[in-house]
Amino acid sequence: MLASLRIAKLALIDDLEIPLSPGLTVLTGETGAGKSIIVGAVGLILGDRAAPELIRQGEDEASVEVLFDVEAGGPAAEHLSSVGVAVEDGQLSARRTVNRAGKSRAYINGRLSTLAELKRTVGPLIDLSSQHAHTSLLDTATHRVILDRFGELGRVMADYTEQFTAWRSAEAAWRELLAAEKGRAERVELLRFQVSEIDAVAPRRGEEQALEQELHVLRHASELLSATREVEDRLYGRRGALTEALADLERTLSHAATRDATLAQLAARLESTRIELEDVGQEVRAYRSRVTVDPRRLAQAEERFTELDRLSRRFGPTVDEVVDRRAALSTELEALEGFDERVQALERSAKQARVLVEAAAHRLSEARRRVARRVTEQIEAQLADLGMKNARFEVQLQAAATLGPAGLDAVEFLLSSNVGEAPLPLARIASGGELSRIMLALKRVLGEVDTVELYVFDEVDTGVSGAVAERIGQKLRETARRRQALCITHLPQVACQADAHLRVHKAVEGGRTVTRVTPLDGAGRLEELAQLLAGVEVTDVARAHAAELLARARA
Repeated sequence: MLASLRIAKLALIDDLEIPLSPGLTVLTGETGAGKSIIVGAVGLILGDRAAPELIRQGEDEASVEVLFDVEAGGPAAEHLSSVGVAVEDGQLSARRTVNRAGKSRAYINGRLSTLAELKRTVGPLIDLSSQHAHTSLLDTATHRVILDRFGELGRVMADYTEQFTAWRSAEAAWRELLAAEKGRAERVELLRFQVSEIDAVAPRRGEEQALEQELHVLRHASELLSATREVEDRLYGRRGALTEALADLERTLSHAATRDATLAQLAARLESTRIELEDVGQEVRAYRSRVTVDPRRLAQAEERFTELDRLSRRFGPTVDEVVDRRAALSTELEALEGFDERVQALERSAKQARVLVEAAAHRLSEARRRVARRVTEQIEAQLADLGMKNARFEVQLQAAATLGPAGLDAVEFLLSSNVGEAPLPLARIASGGELSRIMLALKRVLGEVDTVELYVFDEVDTGVSGAVAERIGQKLRETARRRQALCITHLPQVACQADAHLRVHKAVEGGRTVTRVTPLDGAGRLEELAQLLAGVEVTDVARAHAAELLARARA
């Protein structure tokens, strides 16, 4: 509910905080006392245009602030969650300021926001019904949501949403593949050419490094043969070679070791060195046997290296990456070559999904038509109770040209208030009092599923009296059992139904006129009702009548 409404520096209001309680609160007071200013303040917090001339004389800025208590898990909490606004400790605050330059600022939970964010956040929480005021039920975008909530069509809607999502996904996949048809033949030819170009060379992983090493050897074969021949010859390939000399030294030292055992270790080391050098010589000989001066093989290797380098420049930059690229090209080519079969498969899937979503859409439409009949009967009964016996309410369901996220139906509430008149959209109903009564009937029926926390009614009692006025008061009270309601009224038959009664009046303070709001207790309320009944002079008869109205309202 709306816990508090604070208005500062607006017209006759200097600084006014209006505490609000659950149920029905009425505001009464003389014409010009400031009731319309309060309604205008509510309009400002809903995002209505701000007129700088409404700022109190001598002030530069006016402000309106509201504080909501939000029930966890309720429609209002769901709405706030959907627009990304956090509820802090079960409360939501919103504020709007207007300066004389015509500029305004908006705040949500103390955070600076845009006016559009303020409208989107607070708009669905307060419903203002008057001749010139904003009302959420005049927005046709809400009619389908309200109808679905009233009919508890969540499960039917969820089934449709699932089928709709599946169909859109299948349709998108099919159309995406169709769009790829353009240039497919050219792409296939290009892929085939590139694969064949790589296959003609048939590169292997690691081949580039091995070939580079072979080329290095082939290009320096003569030099390598000469070097290794010299090493082999000097180690043991000729008389007096190094290993032969070491063998002589080893024998000499071994003989000396028979005289001094400490030389045996040195003789062993000479032996080890000789054996190691002989091993080196044998490996050099084996290496030399593998190296040949082969101009033909050199030419082949250089040609191969050139081919690999060319491929690497086109598809690389390395041979390993060329091999990877060939695999990717082959996969794409395989996919494109099976294009027609995949198109046909996706087309079948899209058509099957279309059949399912259309069936779900028709089930949803039929469910809405059943709910619409029920809503129509209930609202027309409410309108009859409110003195509009000839009113005809209609829920219009028009089939859209294409399936949408909410189905095939465009939902709009229509009303004919007089015999012989065609039903019109609610937004085209001119009478403020009549519109307020229609809104009251709608809210009486649909209030359980509305996101609104507070209903504000102005001019709901215009042009009525007696029994109809009493029924309006009773409807307001019944509505306020489920949603908080604030009603500005001049009729005692309406005011007596309130759970809380506020009197709006003017006072002169510090030489200036200000608007004040006074909560009325039992005696004050009786006197205010008697004033509404009697007019200028309050009589005992008026007080007795007021007491009777209060007693009847409590019964």
